[in-house]
Amino acid sequence: AIGQDQSVLSQLQRQLVQAEKMSSLGRIAAGVVHELNNPLTAIGVYSEHLISKARSRGQTGENACVEECDKLVSIRDNAERIQAFAKDLMQYAKPAMGARARVSLNQVINKSLVFCEHLFGDSGIVLHRDLQTKLPDVYAVPGQLEQVIVNLVTNAVQASAPVGRVEVRSYCEDASRVILAVKDEGPGISISDQERIFEPFFTTKSDGEGTGLGLCIVRNIMERNSGELLLDSELGNGSEFRCVIPAFAETN
Repeated sequence: AIGQDQSVLSQLQRQLVQAEKMSSLGRIAAGVVHELNNPLTAIGVYSEHLISKARSRGQTGENACVEECDKLVSIRDNAERIQAFAKDLMQYAKPAMGARARVSLNQVINKSLVFCEHLFGDSGIVLHRDLQTKLPDVYAVPGQLEQVIVNLVTNAVQASAPVGRVEVRSYCEDASRVILAVKDEGPGISISDQERIFEPFFTTKSDGEGTGLGLCIVRNIMERNSGELLLDSELGNGSEFRCVIPAFAETN
């Protein structure tokens, strides 16, 4: 009994240390985003202005340097890439605010998928949605659920590329739990990577294709909403992420 108590105590201590680390990382991330945002915005605006001027010179017959224009486009694109990373950092540090409320999961899914339309329009990926009718309402922060869906669908599209199908499902497991599932037809995730996939900044994507924060953000949001994030993946058979969300109860 003493040994068991010590084991439980050690586990709680590790959880407290991890929680403090995550809290510190969140504060650092918020500070980094604040410092980056203004100069990156200026770089983007000024480079866009210079690109426009260079292209205008070309249209009027002046000697516009194609190489110069290409470099300006590269500056703009890289500034936007850093801003996107900064946005991910802020979402990790501080997910969308708001109070938990009674909300229709299917409505949130449909709204979020509108934000993802460009992902499917620009790729050979097909979206299939299978949303259970008469689904119980859930108890969560609507804006945070949108972040979860957009992140999971974005990951699924990237995993399935260049061709394939992404499936988004909703269903009721029991009276107290509602499930959001996002499945891809990608290469799957190895067992060793599954143990690390939710760590901040860990990614299986190629350089420049991911920040390693998306899944960490999703898990963080699910925990804030008293939910759970589960993974079912096998090499060569794609991956499915399932969000277990508490159903709304009159006592909420």
